[in-house]
Amino acid sequence: MKKFVLVMAIASLLVIGAFAADYTLTPSLSVSGSYSFGFVVGNQGFDLTNSFSNLSVSAAWSSNFGTFTQPATWTFDFSLFNWGATPNVSISKVAYESAIQQLTFEPAYDRTFNPMIWDNGSAAGITYVYKPMKALTLQYLDTTNNGASTSPSTPLFVTPFFKDEVAANYAGTGYSVSAAAYYDATNTSLYGYGYFVGLNYTGIPDLTVDAAFGSDLLRTAAPAASEIGTWLPVTAATAPVQQIGVDVNYAKDFALTKMGTVSVSAEYKYFKDFTPKYEEFVDTDGDGNADSPNYPVNKNNAYGKVSYNNTFGIVTVNPWVWGNYDVAAASPTAGFGIKSSVALAAGPLTITPSVDYEASVLPSYSVTTSTANVEAKTSVGNVSLDANVAWSDFITSIASPTWNVKADYTLGKTTLEGYVSSVTSGPTYGGYYAKVTYAANMWTYTGFYGTLSQDSNGNYTVVNASPYWYVEASASVSF
Repeated sequence: MKKFVLVMAIASLLVIGAFAADYTLTPSLSVSGSYSFGFVVGNQGFDLTNSFSNLSVSAAWSSNFGTFTQPATWTFDFSLFNWGATPNVSISKVAYESAIQQLTFEPAYDRTFNPMIWDNGSAAGITYVYKPMKALTLQYLDTTNNGASTSPSTPLFVTPFFKDEVAANYAGTGYSVSAAAYYDATNTSLYGYGYFVGLNYTGIPDLTVDAAFGSDLLRTAAPAASEIGTWLPVTAATAPVQQIGVDVNYAKDFALTKMGTVSVSAEYKYFKDFTPKYEEFVDTDGDGNADSPNYPVNKNNAYGKVSYNNTFGIVTVNPWVWGNYDVAAASPTAGFGIKSSVALAAGPLTITPSVDYEASVLPSYSVTTSTANVEAKTSVGNVSLDANVAWSDFITSIASPTWNVKADYTLGKTTLEGYVSSVTSGPTYGGYYAKVTYAANMWTYTGFYGTLSQDSNGNYTVVNASPYWYVEASASVSF
């Protein structure tokens, strides 16, 4: 698909140039991105580093056909990734635009029509807009490489060779209507095709309604609901499945004069045999299978919550109550919670204790959250201190808190940083590090010594059995 669109775009320019005598072409080129480089030396050796990031090349040609058509512009955007490893050049957009129409190809669209028809997963596709009717958008998406069935670790995995849809969306004031027809085939014997129509309504303040109806005109396979990620054979090859989804949300904050804020939210969900074909493949637990879908297959449920938030002097409180009713099972559940904090100040020192207590009361009473935290901060001159003590369960583990202390000293372009923590994902003892940073123009110099290293979120929570050190010099330029 990518190569086809690119070849057709270039061929169109050549044909126009060959047969239009009064054709004019005005090219333009823009390049942007950043490049970083440097070196690291430590107890594990020496290494040079360099990488491009966010490198984008945009080439545009403005064309004019004299008296025959309005001026038009072709735009080709390219991106370069993984320069530090294997370079990978990819097309990020090819667009044609004139005064009356716009045609765009992108290899990774974010689908923004009705979310219940398809998720925000990306897919290669073409979008067409006729500007005199710009409220109407037409789209073709090729989602062969997007979806749970692309997981090779799934036992019944078979590479799909068709997974496409055509769609239209009309955006009015406070509403939009979408329609899509799809064809999805894993092989010659496992396939399905049908349609979806959807409505998104936001015409009433604080109220959002999403609704969708779909039907398989014919299918010999069905998408799995969750954690399997393949299309599985169905017993009745000609039995269409009609799908219904309704999601109604209301949320509003009521400000009370000098008395805080009351927040009210309510949601009603009704889903019947709902298995949208174009949910994004997301695997947050890393097991190689798709997560549960964003919308349930079958559900008939109402949920409501009322909360209050206010600050009384140094005390902030946020209590709430919630209720849930499963209509299908005739099963009510309910609960409550409260978050509270106190800001104590003594000169440059601020101490903030806080608690979070949550419990359910139906069908029975049970505590779901009971955390506590005490944070202390102070800053004197160029020195700042930040200490934290936390309890994951102050009811059963009051004697087992976690803690950390961080100190910073800044003098001009130099920063000294020290950190000690009991939070670990390694040996069962605390960790520490000391770091010095000097920033001069485009260069940054860093020295490090300690036992703590960063986790996947960039936080220093991993404790190593032995201390390590490194010295790093890095520079970065943007263009």
